[in-house]
Amino acid sequence: MENDIENITQENDEIESESAEEIIAEIDGETPETTPEVTPEENVSEGQNNTVEDLKKKLATAEAQKDHWKKKAKVSKDKTVAELSSKDLYAMIDSKVPQEDVDEVVRASKALGISIPEALKSNIVKSILSDSADKRKTADVTNTENVRMGQTKTTDDELLANAKKGELPDNDADIERLIVAQSKIH
Repeated sequence: MENDIENITQENDEIESESAEEIIAEIDGETPETTPEVTPEENVSEGQNNTVEDLKKKLATAEAQKDHWKKKAKVSKDKTVAELSSKDLYAMIDSKVPQEDVDEVVRASKALGISIPEALKSNIVKSILSDSADKRKTADVTNTENVRMGQTKTTDDELLANAKKGELPDNDADIERLIVAQSKIH
């Protein structure tokens, strides 16, 4: 698994380390090996005027094309993740994989280089799924929202006890309840 990650990292570094000249040459259909060396005198004689501004424009164009193709490659990668086979989907449903964890299972199966049903049987994916389930349970149990306590209605016994202490209720309804509760005692 670590080797796969290292290979992917190396490939990304190689792509990013390509120079703008190599990209322009590839776009023109030439490779650096087949591109002939041109001296500045030949450059002028062929009618090419390569000023700094022209080269900056070419470089900006090449970088824009590079970004465009990177984005396009990323979109096609996302499409392949979304297009799982029915066998893969059935295996995930059968294993009761929550929707939030589908991407993790797909990513793990690709990193391990095995199919999704095999990945679901591996200990690595099982531990990922159990960790995610634990996090969801903890989030459900933990009250993350502000809960406001509603007013609690005092009982008749509490009203009588408070009245003996000298604390009389503020509203009329509680005063009436206090009078009724006191009349029941006497």
